[in-house]
Formats: sequence, structure tokens, C-alpha cells
Amino acid sequence: MTVAIVLAAGTPAAGQPTAAGDTLGATLADRLAEQWHRAGVTHVRRAANLTELATLVDAATGPVIVSGTDLVAHTAVLRHLATSPVGPTVALVLTDPPAPGQAVVREERGQVVDAGPDGRLDGGQTGVFGGALRVGRDDLPALAAAARAAVAGTP
Repeated sequence: MTVAIVLAAGTPAAGQPTAAGDTLGATLADRLAEQWHRAGVTHVRRAANLTELATLVDAATGPVIVSGTDLVAHTAVLRHLATSPVGPTVALVLTDPPAPGQAVVREERGQVVDAGPDGRLDGGQTGVFGGALRVGRDDLPALAAAARAAVAGTP
């Protein structure tokens, strides 16, 4: 059973105006949750912050997919991420040049070995983080610990 957790902090509620003044019939989180279901994810949960993310991860019994509500991807890409045979823990990595505020990654032999803000990898980046990752069951404790450490402000 795969669970997708959508980090929904700071997203407008249904019917609330966005920054552009548009009113959404459904929240971005609702739309992404439906797309994750179409991609084959069994359950979709929302986390308003990293503490809630860690709690949901602690309760998971299978792989967990984590994304933000701002993820824009074709359903086929999401399905591939959910079912990729590459390994139990995989990240969506794009070859696009980094945009302001976007995390860059360095891959070696198909594995992400380093990540950080643009400029931290001294030009050694091979791609940018695409906004979603699947974490295998054995790696869930590390994900929960990392979320809690980020909340506490510790490395």
C-alpha cells in the first residue's frame, strides 16, 4: 500500500482567492490528491507542517510519496514515480536549469548523492529536484527523523 503525503502548508482553502485573485473551486491539495489517486496511489493524506509529516510517516506501513501542493506533473510521471522499479527510495529529478529557490541535486549512477540550494554544489549539480519523492519502508525512520530535525533546527 502506497501513501502519498501532500505538504499543504500555506495553500488557499476551497473558494478562497489565490494571489492572482482567482477563486479555486477545489484547493490545489484536493486536485493533486485526485491526481495521485489516478496515478495508482492507495491513500492520500495531507500534512500542514513537518511535524504532521513525521507523524504520518511513523504510522506508514509501506512506501510513502511526499510532494508539495505546487507539484505540476503529468499523471503518467506520477505513476512512474509511484511504481518505479529503480529502488525503494527515488526522487523526481529534472534536467532543467535551476530556477530561483529551487534545490539542485548531484546524481551518480542514478542515485542522488548531494542536494542543496543553487550554488551550494559549486556547479557540480546534474539536475534539480522535481518536487516529489518516494521513500521506501526501510527509509521511513530516516525521513521522520529528518523532518523532526528540520523543525528543531538541527542538522
